[in-house]
Amino acid sequence: MNLIQQIDSLNFEDPHFQQKSIDLDMRLNTIYDKLADVEMLIETSESKREVILKDKMTADNIYKILVNFASFMDVMEDIDKKRLCQMLIEKVEIYDDKNKAGRWVKAIHFKLPIIEEDLEISLDNSTPVEAVVKLVRK
Repeated sequence: MNLIQQIDSLNFEDPHFQQKSIDLDMRLNTIYDKLADVEMLIETSESKREVILKDKMTADNIYKILVNFASFMDVMEDIDKKRLCQMLIEKVEIYDDKNKAGRWVKAIHFKLPIIEEDLEISLDNSTPVEAVVKLVRK
């Protein structure tokens, strides 16, 4: 028998009717308080979820940024370009001396949080590199 049915079935002629009614009402109020807390938590969680979805970088957004990367770099201040490079690049490997093609940079290792595996692009013409990238939603 649920709590509301227990309250409804109380016999008002019972000598302990008043105390039983108070006890059952307190239990019912406790349930309502817990229900209100859960509803508030659900509303808070839904609000947080909406904010996350609005701020979330989608694969389409990332693709648009990459396609227009040169345009972004053209309008960025030098300090912002430096910070962006620090966020994206793990390390740069260089040759001790210039190679036959006249290049110093051997490879660039990126640290991109949107890419599950390491991404390494070689700038050495003698070593072709094929990169396959898997984007992951976090």
